[in-house]
Amino acid sequence: MARPPPCPHGRDAELAAITVPLTVVMGARTSLFDVGRATARLARLVPHARVVVVPGAGHGVPLEAPDAVNAAVLDTVAGAITA
Repeated sequence: MARPPPCPHGRDAELAAITVPLTVVMGARTSLFDVGRATARLARLVPHARVVVVPGAGHGVPLEAPDAVNAAVLDTVAGAITA
């Protein structure tokens, strides 16, 4: 399956303005975007963001790997509480 073209109206300014703890959970097998490019973009725009790539999961990560999503959310909340 061919990958869709990059979004022509990216939200770089909005992403760069994020100052709260941010965790992005994505499936390694998603066909909707390039995971490597997405993680690199997040690292550039939101350096404090935590990216969790779930092996074997596609775009429906909460349905495909709920334990991984729950762990990522709990880790983020715990880090925000202790910060």
